[in-house]
Amino acid sequence: VAVIIVTISTNITLSLGMVGALSIVRYRTAVKNPLDLMFLFWAITSGIAIGAQYYYIAFVAWVVVTLALVFLKRIKGGAGTYVLIVTYCSDPDVEEAVRRCLHKQPGKFRSKVVKGGSTELTMELYLKTDNLNITQPVQNIDGVQDVTLVEYRGNLEA
Repeated sequence: VAVIIVTISTNITLSLGMVGALSIVRYRTAVKNPLDLMFLFWAITSGIAIGAQYYYIAFVAWVVVTLALVFLKRIKGGAGTYVLIVTYCSDPDVEEAVRRCLHKQPGKFRSKVVKGGSTELTMELYLKTDNLNITQPVQNIDGVQDVTLVEYRGNLEA
């Protein structure tokens, strides 16, 4: 937004034209990923700056956005979102053992479903691709019937 303001603040004709041009831009679908939204605003900002012949402002915006994208990618660390589903007998000791086994994993518990004599625990995990052997220690717990790990690329709403 600061780049757009700096670009259009020097010329009233350009600022009125940009207000009209930006009012045309609309998104047909909701953008759920913040990085995608950041890229869209950066593309609009760069287009305005280059169209107004403020190449140095477009270059500075490019450097800042590139650094931000690299920084945000490193924070995420290549971790993927996974859903772990553990089915076990309805025994509080087994549930406690499962939770103890998973307590160091980054993520959160999503649901617990009790059906008859078995319980299904669902957890959202953020794992690096080289750390997918989390199912084996959980499977080795006495009373655990099934462990399923699924990679998830959508949104899990709270």
